[in-house]
Amino acid sequence: MGFSLLKNLRLTQFMLAAAARGEFKLTQSILATALFVSLLIVLTVSSQAYLSQLPILEEIAIKPALIASKEPLKGIAIKISYIKLNSNFILILASSNLTAFLKLNQANIDGKLPSFGEALLGVKLKPLIENSTFTLKGLNLKVSGFINSPEHLSSAVILADSTFEKLNFSYECFYLKEEGDFQAFAQAPSSLSLIKAVASEILKMVSSIAWVLRSALTLICLMQAYSIAKESRKTLKMLLALNASKINLTLSLTILALLISGIAVALGYAIGLTGLALSSSALSIFYGLPYIKPLASYALIKELIFALTASFLALTILFANEVLKL
Repeated sequence: MGFSLLKNLRLTQFMLAAAARGEFKLTQSILATALFVSLLIVLTVSSQAYLSQLPILEEIAIKPALIASKEPLKGIAIKISYIKLNSNFILILASSNLTAFLKLNQANIDGKLPSFGEALLGVKLKPLIENSTFTLKGLNLKVSGFINSPEHLSSAVILADSTFEKLNFSYECFYLKEEGDFQAFAQAPSSLSLIKAVASEILKMVSSIAWVLRSALTLICLMQAYSIAKESRKTLKMLLALNASKINLTLSLTILALLISGIAVALGYAIGLTGLALSSSALSIFYGLPYIKPLASYALIKELIFALTASFLALTILFANEVLKL
C-alpha cells in the first residue's frame, strides 16, 4: 500500500511538472473557465449587495405618515448634514426636539438623549468608537447611547443643537410632521407593493441570468476539459509505456483535475471581485451610485462550490475516458 501511494505521488508530481512545462496547454483553459466564474461572481455579489438595501426602502415606504419639507410648517425642525468616513456617508442630525424626532421615526434607542458634548449613534457606527468616545471634526464626543432601529438611522449621528452649532457644519434644514393636508407632500400609491414587485422582478431576472451563466460555465468546463484531456494523450501513452497502471494514472489525473479546478475558480473569484470593486468605485464617483462592498454570503459560496464541482467533474470524467481509450 505504501509503495502504491508513493507511486501515485510520483506520477502526480510528474504530471504537474508536465503541466507546468505547458504540455497540457492549461493557460487558455484556466482563463476561459475563470472568466465565466468571474461573471457569475459579479452577478451574485452585486445583486446581493443592492438587494440588501431593500429593508431601508421598505421602512421608508411603510411610514407614509411622515412629511418632510424645506418650507417652514408646524412641526419639528431638523438640521441635516453629512460626513464621509472610510468611504461611507454618515448622516449628522440635530434638533431642538430630539424626543419628538425619534418618536416620529419610531426609533428604538439604548441609552439616553445626547446633551452638549455627547452623541447618539446608529448601531452600525459602533466600530468607530474608541474609549467610549466618537471623534467628529476633531472633537471627542461622549457616546450617550445607540439607535437600534429604524434601519435608515443605523448609520446616523444625532447631536444636541448646541453640539451641532459648535462643530459648525454646513447643513440643510427640514421640517417634519405627521400626515396632514400639505400641498408639498406627494407620495406614489402603494409604494411598499411597488418596491416588493420591483425586487421580485429583479430577483427573477438575476436568477435567469445566473442559470444562463451556470449553463455556459458547464459547457465551457466540458470543452476545456476535452481540450486538456486530448493534449494529455501523448503524456499518458508515455507513462503507460513505462508500466504505469491505468488505475494509478486515473488517481493522479483526479488530483490534477482538482488542482486545475481550484486554480481556475480562485482566479475567477479574484478577477470578479477586483473588477466589481473597480467598476463600483467608478460608478460611485461619477454617477453617485452606492459602492458595493463584496461580502461573503451563502449565495456566493454556493456559486463557488458549483463552479469548482463543474470544472472538477468535467476534467475527471474526460481524463478517465482518455485513460480508458489507451
